[in-house]
Amino acid sequence: MAPVVVCFARVRATLYRFRPRGPFAFGSAAGSGVSATIGSDALFSAVCLGLRDMFGPMRLSSFLRVVRASGSAPPVRLSSAVPYAGRVLFLPTPRVEEAPNTDWVSIGLFEQLVERRTPAGVTSLQEGRIAVTEDERKSVAALQTGKVWTELLRNRTALGAGGLETFVSQGVHFGPDSGLAVLAIVESEWRQDLDTAFRWLGDAGVGGERSSGYGQFDLAIEEINLPEAMNPAAYCTLSYYVPTARELEAGVLNRPAHYDIEERGGWMSHNNGTNLRHKSVPMIVPGSVLAPLTMQPQPEAPAGRASDVTPEGFREYDVLRAGWAFPIGVAPVAG
Repeated sequence: MAPVVVCFARVRATLYRFRPRGPFAFGSAAGSGVSATIGSDALFSAVCLGLRDMFGPMRLSSFLRVVRASGSAPPVRLSSAVPYAGRVLFLPTPRVEEAPNTDWVSIGLFEQLVERRTPAGVTSLQEGRIAVTEDERKSVAALQTGKVWTELLRNRTALGAGGLETFVSQGVHFGPDSGLAVLAIVESEWRQDLDTAFRWLGDAGVGGERSSGYGQFDLAIEEINLPEAMNPAAYCTLSYYVPTARELEAGVLNRPAHYDIEERGGWMSHNNGTNLRHKSVPMIVPGSVLAPLTMQPQPEAPAGRASDVTPEGFREYDVLRAGWAFPIGVAPVAG
């Protein structure tokens, strides 16, 4: 069989680095201990709250009208937050045969995996949750300890129905020159609003325990190029994803797709101080591999959709759960 010739392009994106002022609290990841990330859907919701609180409900309503009208081409497309150390990003491990059994891989390994090359010289960090190349580990001082973050378990006391109750607070504390980052593809009209919303989040905090000062960060913004195959056989999503009816009919979850599903729910913060539970949605998780919608005249990437999760009786504006893919092209298997 003749070898497969693969040409690679670059996906241009904006990188928002969250430089922690202190610890974060994101709860527990099933089977993986304390979580060290926040999902793309939760980030989109947080951005919406930032637009509301910084610019008022009318600006948020205007943004949501644009989102509704855009369908599968939203004005803001976000990845889930990913850890970083120094200049090395850790992306969700693509679900391909060559991948190590880890939650994240360094961007150097990610490039090898989307090229469908078997990585060489791989070393693990964070008790096996991160894989990096040996060169990356040697070049970044924060990686030489094997720990990008430390898990925090603290006994806390709160007033409950039965009086004072003790519970365990879970969180993460990132090491020097480490933190979280978000990739974004954003239309120019909304770029300044997104920048402002993320700066607002830096002061307000993301995740849990915000009233205790968790989740605050300083923001740094830069441009980045991500590798992808020009004529991909599949796509790896860096975000949570909900397929449209058309995409399901086109076979987006058929071979060579390899994916996991997670039920995503949660609460929204109302500006009157109350919290409202939104509806839950089954979503395909970051790192999942999806099939192209069509291959002719060229491969078409999955786009996804937003789901209406507005709480019962809430009328001020729509509450949407972002299920748009952040697709990165994966090359065919070499043969």
